[in-house]
Amino acid sequence: IPEFENEIKFKPQETTIISASAGLSNPADVADQLVCDSLSGNFMSIYGYESWILAFICSGMAPWGGFLFTLLQSLVVGPLRFVVYGFRQHCEAVVKSCERKRRLGPGPSKTDVLRIESQLV
Repeated sequence: IPEFENEIKFKPQETTIISASAGLSNPADVADQLVCDSLSGNFMSIYGYESWILAFICSGMAPWGGFLFTLLQSLVVGPLRFVVYGFRQHCEAVVKSCERKRRLGPGPSKTDVLRIESQLV
């Protein structure tokens, strides 16, 4: 995909690290799901596990169906908040680490450290 290859050239290191564990979805599959959901009258379109979690947690006042779904959401959203909290902490740690590296520079390599240590002995 040419657009994706071009995007990679300019992507910040933070984004590369955070998105490294995620895979790419086939655009045609995502589009098919979006069209099917739209034609079915669904308010939200969900494709994949992460999308389901985000939609579930962020649904708020969205018109999703019925008492059973509301009950399920009431039981599941609380524990899912801990999952989201952990992910946010991970993302913030990555951003802070990359910022620190940019501010301080690359730092000494392992070879430099070993050389300095050998001179001290």
